[in-house]
Amino acid sequence: MIEASTAPQAAEPEKDWQKTQYSNLIRYVSSGTYYARLRVKGKLIRRSLKTDTITVAKLRLADLEKAERGAADRQKASAQGKMTFGQRWPPTGNKLKQATS
Repeated sequence: MIEASTAPQAAEPEKDWQKTQYSNLIRYVSSGTYYARLRVKGKLIRRSLKTDTITVAKLRLADLEKAERGAADRQKASAQGKMTFGQRWPPTGNKLKQATS
């Protein structure tokens, strides 16, 4: 006859990732660091926002989303041959002027 264990079952381990009230923003519990988790062109991107403050994380998330989506759009346009060299790599303004001076 097999006896049922009477010892209490171990509680589930604490989850490593915690959802936030903001979309595409998650928090790694052990370090408290916020991460961006978003999909661009079907590819999942998870990148550290290098902060443990939610207000800073929201600002950096917006910048990261804009940069990733812009890069994906430029890559698509470049692959389709709809961009010129100047559009693909725009001059950096002051750095270009200083280099030619």
